[in-house]
Amino acid sequence: MTSTSNSSNLSVDWEPIPKFCDTCEAITLRDLLDSAIFGPWTMSAICNGINHSEYLEEEPSAEDQLLEYKIYQVTRGIPYSVRRAMFAETAELVKLNRETRESQGRN
Repeated sequence: MTSTSNSSNLSVDWEPIPKFCDTCEAITLRDLLDSAIFGPWTMSAICNGINHSEYLEEEPSAEDQLLEYKIYQVTRGIPYSVRRAMFAETAELVKLNRETRESQGRN
């Protein structure tokens, strides 16, 4: 499986390390969304992916388009107020992390 990320029109190709494939397949999107640790980050990541997919240089494959549609349906099944609360939590964690790094002299 090869993944391509076009953040800021940069392309990165990677091959997952085979020993992690079984573990990755055992983790579901529901596991991530239900997790107190990963839920807000997962929601933020998938919504950002959906909202920024139009900026990709290459036309997504039919498989990627179908996945995007399915994930869009999942996100719209979660009430807007819950999504906003997850985004707010993620933003607060990013802010806290930034402040901690700055107070420790790390950038």
